[in-house]
Amino acid sequence: MVTGAGNILKHHWEEALLDALNQVCLVLIPYSPNMSGLQEHFCDVVDLQQKLVEHLGFATVMSYLTLLTRMLKQIGSSLSVEFIQKIFGTSSPLRSLRLSPHRQVWQATLGVYHAALSLKNVPLLQEAYNYILADLQIAHRVLVPEAASFAATTVLEGVSYNEREATVLMMYLMTVLAEVANTRNSIITMWALNPPIVDLLATHLTPSSSHLALHYPEVQHAILFLLYSHCSKHSHYISSSTLIVGATSPFVPPSVSTTFSGGSPGSFSSGSSTSENLTTILTTLTAVLRQRQVTGANIIQLCLEWAADLVSSSETSLPQLLKIKVFTQMIDTIVQTGYHHLNSVTSAVAASLTSVFAVLPPTQMDNLEEVVRLCLHHMSHNEPKIRSAYLDLLARLPLSSVSHAMCCFNTNEENEFSANKTDSSSNVEIGSLDSSSVKSLERHFVLRSTAGQLPSNAFHTLMAFILHVSQPKGEYWQEDLFAVSQRVERMAKAEDLSLPVLASHLRTLLWKWLAWEPAQHCIASKLRTTLGKPQDTFTSIEGAIKVEQRKSESVARQQTKVKE
Repeated sequence: MVTGAGNILKHHWEEALLDALNQVCLVLIPYSPNMSGLQEHFCDVVDLQQKLVEHLGFATVMSYLTLLTRMLKQIGSSLSVEFIQKIFGTSSPLRSLRLSPHRQVWQATLGVYHAALSLKNVPLLQEAYNYILADLQIAHRVLVPEAASFAATTVLEGVSYNEREATVLMMYLMTVLAEVANTRNSIITMWALNPPIVDLLATHLTPSSSHLALHYPEVQHAILFLLYSHCSKHSHYISSSTLIVGATSPFVPPSVSTTFSGGSPGSFSSGSSTSENLTTILTTLTAVLRQRQVTGANIIQLCLEWAADLVSSSETSLPQLLKIKVFTQMIDTIVQTGYHHLNSVTSAVAASLTSVFAVLPPTQMDNLEEVVRLCLHHMSHNEPKIRSAYLDLLARLPLSSVSHAMCCFNTNEENEFSANKTDSSSNVEIGSLDSSSVKSLERHFVLRSTAGQLPSNAFHTLMAFILHVSQPKGEYWQEDLFAVSQRVERMAKAEDLSLPVLASHLRTLLWKWLAWEPAQHCIASKLRTTLGKPQDTFTSIEGAIKVEQRKSESVARQQTKVKE
């Protein structure tokens, strides 16, 4: 039948014949173990279509991919290594079908890869994994040129991708690897694959790369999401970590010949121990969060959710982990991430820390004062939900720690301002909301030369509010006045660039700006303002002060009479 079909196709193009041939093979596959030579005929049918698939119609392509998937699932363990090389090699039509615009087609190609990664024959599995590694390395080097090589195999030598193809394939191959990554407690996942999944995703694919975060955030998210999914399936490797149980001799699996055909103890990678995986996870999370200024909000939120899940899973091991530097560094980095300028990230940090303190007694933290500082810092946030979230977090902390941190915070703030009152140097991290950036901005306001950037109408509105308590129109009049007063050409320093971001989040900073700018405007214009000439401006301010003075004296006299 196969020979006849081959002879016909040499002289006449007929897709219906190929489709019928594939359907016959699908029916006969279950009988292959009982019929000698039938498996070779299936391979011949695949060979017959290898060079024709790219010219075939949708229905025939789908039948071809279905045949490959069914063969790998039902008779995969008895197939040859050459068959794996044939369907994944450089001349395989599967490589172009992965980029098909038809959703059903590339989903069917995923089925082929997933079936190959489900094989119980270790040599075949490793061969398929080698082709995936080679593809990953080629695509990853296109996106991150400075990345080191991690696949020694040359099975795809001469293959290259452009930037768009590399991006799509990286996302595609993350979906491919989900088949083994999300298999819980699989001996093959932990021992047969080299490099192991955790090392591949966390180290070799550089998810903490600032270049990847800045230019290909969708790829970074796909890598980290798969890594999180894989680690959560294995409880983040807490029980086997040397951080918990101490360094022990690596576990070597017994012979697996009774379970996996074609394998032997020597075919497993010797460096597959999971004892260092928790350290790798903590290091990766810390590195990604430290790149928060170039990392997308969704990726930061994913890492914060992961960190909270990890802490919850390690509740019984927290006493040991709190003594480990890499763990405390992750907690400190989460706290610092709370100063991020995006509300979604700030809220996620509050949720993450609340989850952490639900299982971690706050008194066991060495750096609890930083958490208190973060909570106090957000007490003046413009967003009510964020203020409420950090107020709830503050309520979870011991009162003695809160009181001590507040005293230290006020003392350090006064000393720092006095020591740096003549220092006009910039130490602002653009987009950061931390207290040092806010204090640097306040010093910048005081020490900078008068720019007179307030428009006349904004000055008039502000002075009417300050002198006569005339409430401007609009619920967000403070933000509106601030916005109309900014000038891009006058933003020469980091403080000038950070001011719009910080003032839009912190009401204390916004009010300080609203109070300081009218004074700066008066100096810059030498008291020639919308209130009139210098004498008129001075008289208006003096008159308002005297009115307030008389009110204060009247209130004081009334209080004295009440006491008498």
